Amino acid sequence: MSQQVSSAETATTPPYWEEPAVELSSVSVVFGHTTALRDVSVSFLKGKTTAVIGPAGSGKSTLLRAAAGIIPIDAGEVRHFSSPIDSLNRREAAAHKRLIGFVFQDAALWQNMSIRRNLALPLEFHYPNISQADVDAKTDEALRRVRFRGNPDLRPATLSAGQAKLVAFARATILDPEILFLDEPTTFLDENAYRNVVELLEVMRRNGRTLIMVTHNSEVTHRIADRIVLVDEGTVESTGRTRQILEASDERTQQLLHAAVFSELEDAPDAPAEGFSQADDATTDQNPVRPASRSESSQQASCSTPEHLPKEAANDGGGPR
Repeated sequence: MSQQVSSAETATTPPYWEEPAVELSSVSVVFGHTTALRDVSVSFLKGKTTAVIGPAGSGKSTLLRAAAGIIPIDAGEVRHFSSPIDSLNRREAAAHKRLIGFVFQDAALWQNMSIRRNLALPLEFHYPNISQADVDAKTDEALRRVRFRGNPDLRPATLSAGQAKLVAFARATILDPEILFLDEPTTFLDENAYRNVVELLEVMRRNGRTLIMVTHNSEVTHRIADRIVLVDEGTVESTGRTRQILEASDERTQQLLHAAVFSELEDAPDAPAEGFSQADDATTDQNPVRPASRSESSQQASCSTPEHLPKEAANDGGGPR
């Protein structure tokens, strides 16, 4: 039976037994004369996977970046594990960055460093006393986990967009974050890489990690999302459990789902959704990698660099867990 979706105003407060990992309260983001987010209040539950979906230009990526704390907000408050992130001192903020990772849609890798160095940066920043042998072991394991087949000693300019996405995923998860933010995590991937990334996300979900992802991919949503946040024109239209949203009977929700290129729940595909290249990502470079901007690579949790992040990094003398 179809269910009516709760309004955003009533759906943003979770039941008492569901603890939020990330909360936005009355958040607005303005770029010049454009309001990208308008008075957004929404909660992302701890240990749950949430898909943020909506039409193109609806504010999904801005919402994701604001929730992660990698862009400034113009009004409201963002909280992680009940603590306002803008109230953390420099040492607390550096320690907090170990707990979150971010996968950018277009990778945002440092172009002047090798692939191996891109992965080593967060390890060396957060654990200054880590040995080179441990760094090498951790980076090699992260690349094996995503089944990266390229040469890690080359620079990102040699990668296809699909390969760069795998490296970005490896970098974002190398510290085993509690919260992982992902902006279109499966775009540019060939079928094998796509399946591998989805399986890795399923493992993280089973291990109780909080996953918050922007996606237009219906299979990924059907397969791993516990909840959906539906966004349009810079506002949260509705939130709820995945089946509740996808089977909603109200016309507005169905229009937005259709605009976001989502299929009905029972029509979930058995292969990657449209828009994925089936070419071998080791032999194509049709989607060149965009260099990381200074704000992206220096602020994102899993690519911390000593030049641009606080020097008071947490230093317990050990290695990453």
